[in-house]
Amino acid sequence: MGITQIVTSPSFIILKIYHNKIPLYHFDVYRLDKPFQLEDIGFNQFQYGDGVTVIEWGDKIVELLSFDHLQVIFSYYENKKRKIKIVPNGKSWKKRLKGINLAEGIY
Repeated sequence: MGITQIVTSPSFIILKIYHNKIPLYHFDVYRLDKPFQLEDIGFNQFQYGDGVTVIEWGDKIVELLSFDHLQVIFSYYENKKRKIKIVPNGKSWKKRLKGINLAEGIY
């Protein structure tokens, strides 16, 4: 995407935008009480905009997500190893990822 900045969690501001060839809209919705609070900052404009929207804690706002999205699930297990699971949601993501092995990765 051409972003040269270090991408960090926008925990206290909900949204951080990284401008480049393809903009990155980085949301952290952990602190939201109600999903409708995102409407005040124009969430749909970002979700359906010209960039890539990344949402931390997206399970808190699942009813606001477009039908087609890619879910990346990080979990920890023994000795602080990470397990990453990628789940395509909707026809477009299933089509794009067809033929790619999406077995859980351990890192």
